[in-house]
Amino acid sequence: DHLAGDTTSDSWMLLVRARAEEQRLAPGEASSDRRLVAGGRQGPVPRADSTAAGRAIGFFSQAMRHEDVREEANLRRAHVHIGLRQYSTALDLLANTRLTDPSLEYLRNLFRGLALERLNRVEEAMAAYNAALTVGPRAHSGTMALATLLFRQGQGHRPKAYYLIEDLLKDDDPRGDPWWSYYQGNYRFWHRDLQRVRESISK
Repeated sequence: DHLAGDTTSDSWMLLVRARAEEQRLAPGEASSDRRLVAGGRQGPVPRADSTAAGRAIGFFSQAMRHEDVREEANLRRAHVHIGLRQYSTALDLLANTRLTDPSLEYLRNLFRGLALERLNRVEEAMAAYNAALTVGPRAHSGTMALATLLFRQGQGHRPKAYYLIEDLLKDDDPRGDPWWSYYQGNYRFWHRDLQRVRESISK
């Protein structure tokens, strides 16, 4: 969709450069994600590398000036702020994000839940995780984040946590979780674009 000569190429190059800086945070994040799956306290939060994070924020801020990439740039900038423990800043960005892509809407709610949880706003965090799962039912990241939070609330909430995990295991397919392709940029468009190619060939 974004070829040389396209009038949107400059904005997309800014976004690509910003994502490249954000990917420098990925190794620490992968470790956090493993702890999340194991039922720990960590979620999909990047390593607080202030140098790489600062560069990523700068590029995302520039990209946010362009309407065609503003939604994703805003979302990803909020994600970096979460890694820096700047949860209120992240929530402000996410509150002002209007999304048309279901994958990004899922991530917006997931990231809101993470920020709210770290501010100990438990009920609001649960609501955000549930909103994410409304967009992406049985998505691993949202299911595990909600189940972990419920489990930590004590005995009264643990049956629901067990149910969420048992239900997830019935259809254990991570491919429908937008978080799993977060660092792969436009990979979420793969199936859509492949379908377009198939349709053009069949004509």
